[in-house]
Amino acid sequence: MKKKESFLRFTFTLVIITVLFSSTTFILSTILSLFSLSLSIIIIVPVFFFTATSVQHYILLSSSGEKEAKHFIRYFMASTGLKLFVFTIILVIYALLFRSSAKGFILYFLASYLIFTSFEIYSLLKFFSSLRLAEKES
Repeated sequence: MKKKESFLRFTFTLVIITVLFSSTTFILSTILSLFSLSLSIIIIVPVFFFTATSVQHYILLSSSGEKEAKHFIRYFMASTGLKLFVFTIILVIYALLFRSSAKGFILYFLASYLIFTSFEIYSLLKFFSSLRLAEKES
C-alpha cells in the first residue's frame, strides 16, 4: 500500500472515529446525563485529537521512506514525547483554570488520547506489515 493511499484511508477512518466518539459522548453527557461536559468541549477535544493524530501520522509515514529504520524510530519517539508534553501542559492549564470541571475534562481527554493513539498505532502496524508483504512478494 502506498503512503498517500494509506494516509487517505487513515484520514477517512479517523473522521468516522471522531464523529462516532463525539456523538457517543454527546449522547452520554447530554441526553443520558451520565456526566457533565459542555458541548464546546465535546466538539473541540476530538477535533484537536483528529488534527494532532493526522499531523503525527503524516510525519511518521513520511519518515518511513528513510533507508534506515532508526530514522522512523527517532521520529516516532520524538513526536510521541512532544505530544505527551503538550497534552500534559493542556491538562494542567485546564485543571488550574477550571477546577470545578477539571475531573470530567481530564477523563474525557484521556479517553480521547487512548482511542486516537490506539487507532494510530494500529494503522502504523498495518501499514508496515503491508510493506513487508510487498517486499516479500517482489
